[in-house]
Amino acid sequence: MNVLIIDDSHYMSRALTHVLESDKEIKVVAVAVDGEDALHKIEEQNPDVILLDIDMPGNEGPDVLAYLMAAHPVPVIILSKDSEADRKLTIRYLKNGAVDF
Repeated sequence: MNVLIIDDSHYMSRALTHVLESDKEIKVVAVAVDGEDALHKIEEQNPDVILLDIDMPGNEGPDVLAYLMAAHPVPVIILSKDSEADRKLTIRYLKNGAVDF
């Protein structure tokens, strides 16, 4: 399974990559740091699954999700922290096409 991580935190991207790739059937094919970077890497890598940080710079996460659902409908899993604001935003993402969080 090829995974694309979209997260502006270098630390989180590295930690997720380490955890995911401990499973021999999972390969992180790319890490994107913002929406524009993500759109290029999606085109290049054609991932099977995308992990999308809920807290992207400039609140661009919803725009990235909308593009994915229209142009590259693959499963998107939202990464969020446990806060009241993120809970409400997570519900919005799920209603707009994310498969889990």
